[in-house]
Amino acid sequence: MSQLLREWPASGGSVTGLLSERDGKHIVLTFESGAAQVRDADNGAMISETKVSVEGHTAEVLTPGADRMLLAVVDSRFPELWNLRTGKRVLTLPGHTDEVWSTALSSDGQFLLTGSGFYMSRGEAPEDGNAIRIWDANSGREILSYRAPGWVVDQVTFAGDGTTIFSASRDGAVRRFRCEVCLPLEELQSLISARVTRELTPGERAQYVP
Repeated sequence: MSQLLREWPASGGSVTGLLSERDGKHIVLTFESGAAQVRDADNGAMISETKVSVEGHTAEVLTPGADRMLLAVVDSRFPELWNLRTGKRVLTLPGHTDEVWSTALSSDGQFLLTGSGFYMSRGEAPEDGNAIRIWDANSGREILSYRAPGWVVDQVTFAGDGTTIFSASRDGAVRRFRCEVCLPLEELQSLISARVTRELTPGERAQYVP
């Protein structure tokens, strides 16, 4: 039988996102206004509030980590990553040619995944921006990108193994990708050695080896 344990007002306007920290001690609320609140999960007491974006942008994709509580602000061509423990923006990601609608953080916190596109496109010219991109979550460096023909990429996620990516587009297409750069460093180096018969250039090493 279900039981209501507690109720309190969100006191921030229309809620766009809700997630519990992994240890269950705090929850994070995001609002249409662009604010993000960290609250005590037991009594709803306000821990902190951060204005992460201008009104109209969507801050609903939550990616809390063990040592940093991260929030991704989407709905623009330059998504932002904020650390809600410090209240500061840590990254702004360039590179997308259309709005970003979804993002995900790998379980180890090393890689960030984004999906983008133009809602009215059909995968035809001109460039519609429907893409999936992989970023270094610490430096903001783009590592890989995949084109996604069809409609806008609405959702992206990492599978549990951390090396498989799924995306879902507005036209109903679900795609699965292999993220070889997400492999553990020793496996990645072995893969590179097996496929490349020469030493990587400094540029290639900087691009593909985290």
